[in-house]
Amino acid sequence: MPLTYNKLDELTKQIEAAPTVELYLKRCVLYQQTGLYHEALNDCYSALEIDPDNAEAKAHAEMIEAIFGYFYTDRLNP
Repeated sequence: MPLTYNKLDELTKQIEAAPTVELYLKRCVLYQQTGLYHEALNDCYSALEIDPDNAEAKAHAEMIEAIFGYFYTDRLNP
């Protein structure tokens, strides 16, 4: 896992310097791989702020939202 976290740190620094859809999506995938779905979804939303029509960002967001819907149904609908 250290390699993944090093890559996350690297991507975070690149995003801070010059955010792009591509960088947000790369970090989104790494967050998904480490189980950090909230962070991954935030990156999808950030990518969509830059490019609202980006199909890849929409697809990732829909997938993560579906995961949340599956795992957190009882918490969201008491």
